[in-house]
Amino acid sequence: MAYGDPDGGGVGGWLAFLVLVLAVFRPLAVLVSTVANLYGDPNVALAYGAVWPTVQAFEWLLNAAMIGGCWYLAWRLYYRPVWRTVPITIAGIWLVSVAYQLIDLAGVSVISGAPFGLLIGYVVRPLVQSVIFSALWTAYLLRSKRVANTYLRHDEREVAEVFG
Repeated sequence: MAYGDPDGGGVGGWLAFLVLVLAVFRPLAVLVSTVANLYGDPNVALAYGAVWPTVQAFEWLLNAAMIGGCWYLAWRLYYRPVWRTVPITIAGIWLVSVAYQLIDLAGVSVISGAPFGLLIGYVVRPLVQSVIFSALWTAYLLRSKRVANTYLRHDEREVAEVFG
């Protein structure tokens, strides 16, 4: 809880850290990882042969979509303090982490013709890390007092009485 904030509302503490992770750290990590995986070893291009340009295009488009998703979630958490933001963010976190890994694996498998089962060994660790990341942030978003105080639930009947 932030100092001087008696009810623990607003984007601060761990919630601010989540916004920072989604807006800066996760996109940077994905960019560095992609450059290292695609261009760190010249044998990677040789292994894919004729489909190498397609694999590169797929990876960069998927990463652009994932980074865009991260930026949307960070924006939503910071600028939209309504309860609907919480379930959208939870679904988004699972999409930009776990689903991203599986889509990447499936896409490379389809493009390259390599068996899905053969490629899964390369993503077990990142996939487990993504599941842990998503599960921890889901638990935080559902259990945090700061999140509950920041993203208020409004009863539609109360709003209808005020504006109706």
